[in-house]
Amino acid sequence: HIKGQSVVIDMDEPVIKAFNHPALPVIVSHTETPVHHMNWGLIPPWAHSLTQARELQKMTLNAKIETARTKPAFKQCLEQRCVLPVTAFFEWQTQGKTKIPYQIVPSKWAVFLLAGLYHEWQSSIDGSGIKSFTLLTTEANDLMADIHNTKKRMPVIIEEHQLSDWLGVDQPAVEIESFISPLHSNLMHAHALERPSGSQLSLF
Repeated sequence: HIKGQSVVIDMDEPVIKAFNHPALPVIVSHTETPVHHMNWGLIPPWAHSLTQARELQKMTLNAKIETARTKPAFKQCLEQRCVLPVTAFFEWQTQGKTKIPYQIVPSKWAVFLLAGLYHEWQSSIDGSGIKSFTLLTTEANDLMADIHNTKKRMPVIIEEHQLSDWLGVDQPAVEIESFISPLHSNLMHAHALERPSGSQLSLF
């Protein structure tokens, strides 16, 4: 529930891949309509042209929560927060020269709420806007460190009781660093796949 509204999002889509920069339904808190479709890959406010904006999107799919405050692409968007609800995401485990995809699903809830930052970039030429977002990552928990065993990262996942604080629904959003701790392993379940399928995200 956002501002007393029940938000229902149909995520019955094929596998969602980051580098396609898909438009996905993200939830924000400060507008009358809490759900907005935004392109994955944040365009920072200082992008000068559409060409530059599209190039920057390739590098802003994810943002480390530990350094977002200092990175030029993200530091102006720390209070522009969103969550992306997903039923599952997948990550690759490296075993020698082989990469094995793992599906990660919630063990307690219907969806994960992945924390993100967003911005609506305005073209200086024609005034058109593009809404875009990045997903925040943090140090992996034990489960995800075993799966994502090269970089050992995982998405920042917001628990339901943290949602109002993250989005600043009833008060200004609390400091971003308050959400740096990874979701506990016992709130997630993972299993190996032959190939990714279903409503999932390829995150990294």
